[in-house]
Amino acid sequence: MKAKLICVFISLLSITACSNCLVESGVYASHGGSEYSTKLELLENNTFNLEYEVWSPGKKDESEVVTSRGEWSCHEEKINLDAGNELHSFTMMAIGNNPLGISEDVKVLHFDEGDFDYLSREILYPLPVLTEELSLIHI
Repeated sequence: MKAKLICVFISLLSITACSNCLVESGVYASHGGSEYSTKLELLENNTFNLEYEVWSPGKKDESEVVTSRGEWSCHEEKINLDAGNELHSFTMMAIGNNPLGISEDVKVLHFDEGDFDYLSREILYPLPVLTEELSLIHI
């Protein structure tokens, strides 16, 4: 009986922690990096997969890929990525006026400084928006 009560209590805590989150799970990616790309997958079970790829000019086929996995947590628009010994935070915000022609209402991820150096001040876009934008550019 005690074990069931503890399980119910833990479940309620996780529901409460997520109920104030305004961030949706999904895939977010960088746009326009000349020698790098970043892709972040926020999964519904509050885990994440992060992939950062970097290469020398003209040598994409010799790229180096760094991956991280861990848990993400959220309060309103503020999100934390926790990969055990590395912690990074970011904020979800409307992109606003931009030269990419993306709707000003689209929500992007704006990274603060943290343990993932390559994410500092990075902006990641929802992948469906980038895919649509890139298809319009190539028409």
